[in-house]
Amino acid sequence: MPRSPRPKRLHRLALPQKAQVQAILQAQHAKMHDLFAQAKASGTKPSFEQMQALHEQLHQDTIQKLTPVLSDTQLKKFEILMEDMGPRHGFGGHGHPQSDAN
Repeated sequence: MPRSPRPKRLHRLALPQKAQVQAILQAQHAKMHDLFAQAKASGTKPSFEQMQALHEQLHQDTIQKLTPVLSDTQLKKFEILMEDMGPRHGFGGHGHPQSDAN
C-alpha cells in the first residue's frame, strides 16, 4: 500500500492544510487497503496491468482531492515526493515484492 508522506514532510503546510492533507491521505490509504483486502478475499490475483491501472486511478483521485487544498507549487512538490517514493509502495505492500506464497 502506498505510504503517505510523513507528517514531518508536511511541516511547511499551514495547520488547516496539514489536517486536510492528512485526512485525504489517510482516506486514500484506507481505500487502497480495502481494495487489497477485497482482491485477496476473492481468491484471484490481479494482473500487473490491473494493479498498475488501480494505482494510477487512486493516484489521480488523490491529486484531484488535494488540488483544492494545496497551491500549485505544493501540489507539484507532493507529486515529486510521491515519484521519489516509487512503485515499491504499491499493491505488493510495504516495499516487498509480491509473492505467490500467500
